[in-house]
Amino acid sequence: MLEPMSLSDCPFCPMAEEVNEDKLIAVNRSAVAFFDKYPVSQGHALVIPKRHEANFFKLLPEEQLDVWKLLNEVRLVLSDTFQPDGFNVGINVSETAGQTVEHAHVHLIPRYGGDVEDPRGGVRWVIPDKAPYWKSESNQHSSEGDLRSSFAAGEIINYREMCEAEKSQLQRGMNFRLSQTHSVLLMSRRDGAPYDDEIIGNGTGLIYEGHDIPKSNSEPYPKLKDQELRTPKGSLTQNGRFFHAAREFKSGKQQPEQVRVYEKLKVGIWVFAGTFDLVDAWSEESGERQVFKFELKLISDSSILLGNRRHQEDLPLVHTRLIPSQVKQEVFKRDGGQCVECASKDNLHFDHIIPFSKGGSSLTSENIQLLCARHNLQKSDSIQ
Repeated sequence: MLEPMSLSDCPFCPMAEEVNEDKLIAVNRSAVAFFDKYPVSQGHALVIPKRHEANFFKLLPEEQLDVWKLLNEVRLVLSDTFQPDGFNVGINVSETAGQTVEHAHVHLIPRYGGDVEDPRGGVRWVIPDKAPYWKSESNQHSSEGDLRSSFAAGEIINYREMCEAEKSQLQRGMNFRLSQTHSVLLMSRRDGAPYDDEIIGNGTGLIYEGHDIPKSNSEPYPKLKDQELRTPKGSLTQNGRFFHAAREFKSGKQQPEQVRVYEKLKVGIWVFAGTFDLVDAWSEESGERQVFKFELKLISDSSILLGNRRHQEDLPLVHTRLIPSQVKQEVFKRDGGQCVECASKDNLHFDHIIPFSKGGSSLTSENIQLLCARHNLQKSDSIQ
């Protein structure tokens, strides 16, 4: 059991009294923030009360409030500096809960896409056996027969299914090397979409616009600023990571980065647009600022297998042409979000009535319909 820590032994008390602002991230009336001496990720920070107290819950209400206020300030600083994809926030109270320094402190840990193989559960992993609650849910769903184990380009999925496929709570649009095998881009071409993405090559490719710097107190109007390749600290932004990968491919130094693209159809509803090769990147003028553009080419085999309940041969015919967003939205509304054959609302897919190989077009809603997986497979069999 830990011996009570005296003020003279406390490694945090000197930081609480620190007057050199270069050693601190932020400070307010009764709290200070600084970088962890043993960080678990880039930008790992601690927020502590100035007064020496081991138990966070024994802090005065105004002290707790100041800690939380400072935590929000630090989050903005870390977002500006490191551009993480997410955060973990944690407090250890007592030795049983893992506290080793007897001065109350809050961990703010930036998280980056791909920093672990499967980030689901986050702080639940303090008790590993209980962390993966979704495994029991998956077993239950499997017995009920409603677990999605695969989908192909053009298939309509919900947000939960998308996150399950990528093993990540997807929050930002650009996610470089989300896993060891691929990156992920989220796009929207609906009215009012923040970025100018476009379909090219009669549906065989995509031009994806880079993303702006995060909105913050210091940068309240990102749309007026040039997009950046690096953070103020010099690390690559998401733009920078994708840009570097494209240039490495262009110079023949590596194979093209494989990128899964998901398009937002409406709130909570997404379409798996397919898997693409990242083949080029450049900067161009947009109004009075510079933005980055990324060229991607659709891979013919764009299906995703998520388990062993469905096999590759059971997937619908793979799309080799992207369907424009306005066509998807029109078809989804026209067909009522259900299969035109059986009215099912599960496992839906945008289907070409006349395949492109037989003269059909992706550019008109008259040639696109919604089919469920069963009827799509039946149609695929008849075409083959």
